[in-house]
Amino acid sequence: MWESLIESDDTTPLLDASEGARLSPPFRHRSAKECMMSVQSFLVRMGKFYRISGLVAALLSLSAPCLLAQDSQASIVGVVTDESGAVLPGVTVSATSPTLQRAQVSAVTDAQGNYRLTNLPIGTYEVTYALDGFRTVKRESVQLTGGFTATLDIKMLVGALNETLTVSAASPVVDVVSSNPRTTLTLETLELIPTSRNGMQALLAQAPGTRSNVDVGGNTAGAIPDFRAFGQGNGAWPVIEGVATASPAIYTSVQPGNYVDYTAAEEAQVNTFGNDAETPTRGTRVSLIAKTGGNAYHGTFLGSYTNPNLISDNIDATLAAQGIRGVPIEERWDAAGNLGGYLVRDKLWFYGGINGRVNNNDVLDCTKPDGTPCVTLLTQRFYSVKSTYRLSNAHKLIGYYQWNLKDNETGASSLVSWESRFHQTLTGNMGKGEWTGTFGSNVVATALFGFWNYSQDPSRYDVVTQKRTGSSSLIYWAPNTFSFYRYQTSSTLNWFVPKTVAGDHNLKFGLDYMKGWSKFDSPPHGVPGDYILQFFNSAPYQLQAFNVGVNKQEDDRYIALFLKDQWTVGPRLTLNVGVRVAFDHVYIPDETKQAGTFGSIYPAVNFTRVDGAPWNTVVPRLHASYVLTKDGLTVVKGGWGRFAQ
Repeated sequence: MWESLIESDDTTPLLDASEGARLSPPFRHRSAKECMMSVQSFLVRMGKFYRISGLVAALLSLSAPCLLAQDSQASIVGVVTDESGAVLPGVTVSATSPTLQRAQVSAVTDAQGNYRLTNLPIGTYEVTYALDGFRTVKRESVQLTGGFTATLDIKMLVGALNETLTVSAASPVVDVVSSNPRTTLTLETLELIPTSRNGMQALLAQAPGTRSNVDVGGNTAGAIPDFRAFGQGNGAWPVIEGVATASPAIYTSVQPGNYVDYTAAEEAQVNTFGNDAETPTRGTRVSLIAKTGGNAYHGTFLGSYTNPNLISDNIDATLAAQGIRGVPIEERWDAAGNLGGYLVRDKLWFYGGINGRVNNNDVLDCTKPDGTPCVTLLTQRFYSVKSTYRLSNAHKLIGYYQWNLKDNETGASSLVSWESRFHQTLTGNMGKGEWTGTFGSNVVATALFGFWNYSQDPSRYDVVTQKRTGSSSLIYWAPNTFSFYRYQTSSTLNWFVPKTVAGDHNLKFGLDYMKGWSKFDSPPHGVPGDYILQFFNSAPYQLQAFNVGVNKQEDDRYIALFLKDQWTVGPRLTLNVGVRVAFDHVYIPDETKQAGTFGSIYPAVNFTRVDGAPWNTVVPRLHASYVLTKDGLTVVKGGWGRFAQ
């Protein structure tokens, strides 16, 4: 295996992109203050802090710029005190990081010494605390991951402002407020842990309690990922850059089409249980965040290769005489390259990646007509691009797109001849456009539109060669193609309300709308192609005709509202409560089956729309986190949740 790194520290600015924090024109027609006032006045009139009707009305009272999507950002919060433990208001808190598209983000502690830095991209930060009459404190190497809230309580000593106390070897920062146990795999972990880098399977293999396809050196490349945790498999919820990639027709542990480029991941999180109100299902949730650009050019290249000459086995002459061979690898290689950087410094960043894999294996006890072993052939390709554009210090646009191909020739075995193998070609793509914004220190918002598609080429059964191509799992191998589609819009609004109703409340309002459908098409191909001859004593005696011309589609419309509250009751106890209200409608639209190739047997038929029973649910989630020790390094988490799936 080899890997190289290129890096450029060119600091020559292409364009001075410094801006104030004013709102860009597209976001001016309603301010954050107006949005908050409408929500707050409604809650006061209702007289109760939590009511589902209050949630719905509050969401409807927000105009489009106030509605936002899933949050993959992080936060830094804490309290600043002096040597005696008295709180210090007016301390300037500044954070810097290469992942910021600006010089720094800053906040000032309030009358209780509290501060909040929100909507921070994942990465490593340096946090500085400064106040006249006190030594400046600098906290280095603060690692932030997606959705993580780092609590940094700082004690400042009396001294001159030009004296700096640097904390570079502090205890690790533990998330003491979230309640769902998750495994976070940072870029360093993804690159250094020896894995096959085989997409979802490699990610799940690094999370305690999960079980996926047993992968040995990448031998499950191309296999449909299996998401299981603690013996439970249903309700898997894979997410890439905030876009759900779970099949709209299959809510089991096995999720077709979830082929991802492992080398394009900046970070991945695996939740095994305890999903909050933001996630509709109870199953394993895998969230992947792609790499991004920066103010320096970075690139990597990775390659690996093996063949039978590089592999040993324990097959002796006796076993070889029985036709037993060693490791079945015929050829296996993986090559990936990516590059990230900037088009406009501090303003427009880009990332692009490409990955190709080949995994060819011998088939046990199967030979070709020339006597050589049968071989399964698998080729995969991935292309990923991402752009990040800073509208202002408070607003950002993010775009992402991924395309993948799976080309697989397999099916031959000891019971299926080489001539009857099949060729399968599947393509998938997904993308998103996202806006994130910050309004002051207490309001964070994002808005996301995304799509996901997975489809397979038309299958075919060749009458002359008896070779089938395309689909490998459908009845009678009739000529067909299938595909899954989903369009998604997600909006969330985070609102921090301090010192209200027995503690601090970090509220999150959300709205999800998903439109998905699955399609199965079996168009007529004419003769030959729409029938199979059945033989007896080498002579055809029966013809099996396919009922082609079928175009089946199942549609799903899903809308959900959710409210989450991260309620900090005290310095040690945090309650994470929420409720999700969902409306799910599945139906089969009007369809016409055209006449098949054998129209006298299979004439045209019209079918009217069929509506499934509406599935409307209200499901609560109740979780808590309690800090056992004063150093904040030991936390107990647990809870209860109800799910409808």
